[in-house]
Amino acid sequence: MKKHKKRKLSIKKISLLLIPLIIFVAILVNLTRIITYVESKITGYEYDTITVFHDFDVYDDIKKHDYSETLEKIIVSEYYNPKYLKEYLDIEYHQKDNFLEDINSLLVLGYNASEINTIYQELTDESIKLIIKNNYLKDI
Repeated sequence: MKKHKKRKLSIKKISLLLIPLIIFVAILVNLTRIITYVESKITGYEYDTITVFHDFDVYDDIKKHDYSETLEKIIVSEYYNPKYLKEYLDIEYHQKDNFLEDINSLLVLGYNASEINTIYQELTDESIKLIIKNNYLKDI
């Protein structure tokens, strides 16, 4: 009768098996976070903004366009309206009080992104407030 030798597993052998398994599970568990991080680096948008894009199911539309600071700011605000997504992409961002609220008001009045950009380049804040208080002015 043959005696079978019992093999002892050394700590080195266990760790060679266990460490890659732990790394694989960690990557698998965090796959969505890793993908979102990579998408943020590719598009230029912040990680949290990419998450919101996915929540609103608009990431596929956004990734086809250049970075838009206006979209980055408005999509995480109370002023975001999915109806104006394409316009947000083309509106140049201005660091002004109530900018996000005002561009939405202008969009509701019927102005497009190009007209809004011209308004912000040519008019004062007071003039913009007057436009918002009135209806759409075709010959502005």
